[in-house]
Amino acid sequence: MKKTDENLIFMLIITWPALAVQAKRWHDIDKSAWWILINFIPLIGTMWALTALGLREGNQGENKYGKDPLEGVDKSKILSNRSLTTKEVIFGIGLAIILMILLFSTAIYLDDTLK
Repeated sequence: MKKTDENLIFMLIITWPALAVQAKRWHDIDKSAWWILINFIPLIGTMWALTALGLREGNQGENKYGKDPLEGVDKSKILSNRSLTTKEVIFGIGLAIILMILLFSTAIYLDDTLK
């Protein structure tokens, strides 16, 4: 089997769970799962999704997508039981930018070496 076939199979296996997790997270912050499409906007969309889903606490209580999954949980033991500071948001965005640069540079490197 060719390497490209293996990569395609891997991506197909990973895509469904990744979309499901992202949809549930959008619902957790009371947004439609259609927000997944923001990932198609180069760079900005991915940074928006990473920041909104990775650094933001979900809504308190029930929303139109269901009950709060953390209802009844001792929230003093959860790290995200507070608002994010500006420094943390800037750090998250910077980390997302660095990870995207690494991802793109790795893809470019592998593309050059496989030719």
